[in-house]
Amino acid sequence: MIKQQSIDEVRQRMDVYDVVSKQVALKKKGAGYEGLCPFHNEKSPSFRVDIPRQIYKCFGCGKAGDAITFLMQHDKKTFVEAIELLAQQYNITLEYDQAKQQESEEKKTERQTMLELISLAHRKYEDLLFSLPDEAAAIEYMHGRGYSRDRMKQWSIGVAPDDWKFLTTPFINMGKHDPSVKCGLVYQRDGKSWDFYRNRIIIPIHDQNGILVGLAGRLIPGNAEDDKKQAKYMNPCESIIYQKKKIWYGLWQAQKAIREAGYVYITEGYMDVQSMQDAGMVNTIASSGTEIDELQVKMLKRYTEHACIFYDGDDPGTDKAMKQINLFLQHGFKTSVVQLENGQDPDEFIREYSFTKENIEV
Repeated sequence: MIKQQSIDEVRQRMDVYDVVSKQVALKKKGAGYEGLCPFHNEKSPSFRVDIPRQIYKCFGCGKAGDAITFLMQHDKKTFVEAIELLAQQYNITLEYDQAKQQESEEKKTERQTMLELISLAHRKYEDLLFSLPDEAAAIEYMHGRGYSRDRMKQWSIGVAPDDWKFLTTPFINMGKHDPSVKCGLVYQRDGKSWDFYRNRIIIPIHDQNGILVGLAGRLIPGNAEDDKKQAKYMNPCESIIYQKKKIWYGLWQAQKAIREAGYVYITEGYMDVQSMQDAGMVNTIASSGTEIDELQVKMLKRYTEHACIFYDGDDPGTDKAMKQINLFLQHGFKTSVVQLENGQDPDEFIREYSFTKENIEV
């Protein structure tokens, strides 16, 4: 196994343009580049390379990722092979952890099956969203939050229909019922099974290496009384592929920007991260709206020792910020807080005031 420190060094030094431009003819467009997608046939370019985020995205077929992911998807490299190839390209000496036990073949197979099911589910949710008309509740809700269809594609947003068997039936037919339960896509109780996510905006969650490991669901507002009975957000279930204490939402896009800026913004919500990164503050991550674990803080220290907490401006958000300050201080972080007025969250604040990175000093 390659030591995480070496993987982090590769991620810090690699450049998505260097890797992608060897296979795709790219032309400058805005802050990035565009070209014909190498993953499917097309006549008009829908493939984009985002330099600030260090990622690529095809708005036609949905393929997306960073330099490592590109080598895995395009050149069919394993994760380790991709890291080794990039290390060679950037003259980085890799260190290997020989003491770490390899997963058993059974565990590897189980993990791979679960990752494939998460990707399949995400693709079905994403395809469904973009097949909906503008008057659909999900599209209207996202438009109301400032998301065009292009922006939804950029963030690979999907939608889970108000259907108990949208995933359950096909997964059973595939013989994948048990792993779909283990990775939290299907819920099982008293011998009955049904979809875990229903009537929700679906947000993909990647680990620090850009691997899709879970899905989160935001309730699509409808009947106010019914909405009160349901959780606004549903986070991924704990599994062998997703452990919340090892995940920062947005870190795989943000880590290079965090190192360059020297600090990190920490928000509560997924859409807060998306809005802040879109506003130029790519060094933004979130803790999935729950308490931050000590392991997450230790993990973040690989990238910076300055955390700027950017929580909601309401009383619960302020209380959480105060708790997190102590946790970060205990681990030697310089800690700052952005205090919003009128109970706004970062997403609302950015949309109302056209907030950008030029408007703030940390």
